[in-house]
Amino acid sequence: MKKFLVFALGASMLGGAMSCSNGTSNSPKTLDDSLSYYFGSLYGTMVKQQIIARDSSFNESDFASNVKLVMGADTSSSSVAGLQVGMQLLMTAVQLRQAENVELNLDKLYKYMNQTIKSDTNVVDMNTAQMQIQRLIEVKKSQSPEALKNVKDGEEYLAAQMAADPEIKVTESGLAYKVIKEGDGNKFITSDRINVIYTGTLIDGKEFDSSKGEARTFTPAGVVPGFKEGLLMMSPGAEYILYIPGKLAYGVNGSPQAGIGPNAMLIFNVQTPSIFTPVK
Repeated sequence: MKKFLVFALGASMLGGAMSCSNGTSNSPKTLDDSLSYYFGSLYGTMVKQQIIARDSSFNESDFASNVKLVMGADTSSSSVAGLQVGMQLLMTAVQLRQAENVELNLDKLYKYMNQTIKSDTNVVDMNTAQMQIQRLIEVKKSQSPEALKNVKDGEEYLAAQMAADPEIKVTESGLAYKVIKEGDGNKFITSDRINVIYTGTLIDGKEFDSSKGEARTFTPAGVVPGFKEGLLMMSPGAEYILYIPGKLAYGVNGSPQAGIGPNAMLIFNVQTPSIFTPVK
């Protein structure tokens, strides 16, 4: 509150100075005018910097009319709360579309919210609802055309590789692997810090990650499930090729920064040099 009082005082003084200096009708002449002027100018600047600069399709008229629509609404407590919840629901839908490529049906969203408000019995446990929302988002993303195509392409690729090479085996989880060289000694465990030389590619041969021939040290607990499973089958000095289906790799989210699409299969050539450091 103190910050706003200081801001208002400064705005008032500046507003008075502007009024005296040029006398134009656009100059703020009162405290209310000054506050409105500076808050309005501040938000206008924010819109220009944060919205218009990133959106080539920005429509000033549509934007202004919607701002005016909200600001002209009833300001009673229940009305304001309704506006706030409505904007939150809308922003949730926008964020899901932008970040997760998941589209919500706004009419149905409103329908079930309103139904819950009016009912004494139709209330869900909030923790249960949140877990179900996350699960359903994952399911919906897995049904996207790109995710479905990547699963199909991965299955066809692996089938072709196995037909050409009977030494490729598949575990119960779906991880496929080929032993190039077995190691010596005990198999690794989850807590081991393992020196690993690796190269990761997509099924089209594109390399997305590599240790560049140098050993990198990490634990099986810190890698995707398929890689972890592969490491735990190996011993020091081993070399395997791992064919990791999308569900055991980066799943429906993929790894866009690495160029890995949703449910994309990954192929790793993995070597585990004989020196490794168990966690004490």
